[in-house]
Parts: sequence; structure tokens; C-alpha cells
Amino acid sequence: MRLQGRLNDGAECFKRVIEINPHSIEAYNDLGVTLRRQGKLEEAASCFETAITINPHYAEAHNNLGNVLQDQSKANEAVASFERALKINPGYAEAHNNMGAALTTQNRLKNAAFHFQRTIDLKPNLARLITTWAPYFPNNANLRMPR
Repeated sequence: MRLQGRLNDGAECFKRVIEINPHSIEAYNDLGVTLRRQGKLEEAASCFETAITINPHYAEAHNNLGNVLQDQSKANEAVASFERALKINPGYAEAHNNMGAALTTQNRLKNAAFHFQRTIDLKPNLARLITTWAPYFPNNANLRMPR
């Protein structure tokens, strides 16, 4: 209950920022993240799409839209969104991780392993996330884990 209340408060704050500055891509993005945590996926997607409309080169909104699409079991659309995020920012470790997860659900394990390895190479502290997907990869797909 307490978390839900805090999420509601956060959403209201982001909405006030948007009222003051309707071109704040960060506010739309943060509102979308908050709405996703509340399970309001359609509203969250709309926020990310608005941020992308304002600035098509905002990789974080593409990545977050991909997460919502993945939550909605729209794997192909999610992959396309992660691809856009990575085209804008090839060094975006979180987007590589999310792409790997999406590709794993499509059983595209070789491509997924590539993105998981990029995640590890870019941000070794995110390697803990990859262990969630380890059962899908025989011999860990030869992923080089950090030491």
C-alpha cells in the first residue's frame, strides 16, 4: 500500500512538471516508468511515445517503450524498440540486456547471447541480471563473465 501511494505521488509530480513544461521528455519518461510500475501499461506506452515524438533520438524512451511492449507480450515490437534505442546509443547496456531478454523469449539465443555479452562488457555490474537467463543457454553460451 505504501509503495502504491508513493507511486501515485510520483506520478502526480511528473504530471505537474509536464503541465509547466509540456516538452519535458524526462518528465514523460519518468511518468511512463512510474505508470509501468503501477501496471498501467497503455498509459505508460503513451508517455514514452510522447517523449519519442518530442525527441526521436531519446534512447531511454525507446528502451522503456520496449519494456512495456515486452510486458504486453508484443515481442516483435519490443525488439524493434530496443533496436531503435541501440541505434541511437550503441553503448546503452540496459537496452542490450533488455534486447537479450526479448530475443530469449523468441528463442533467438545466439542473438540474445550477443546482447548479453555486450551488457557484460559495457557494465559488468549488470552481469547479475544475465544469470536470470542462464538456464536457456547451454554452457552459458560462452559468455565471458566479469571477475
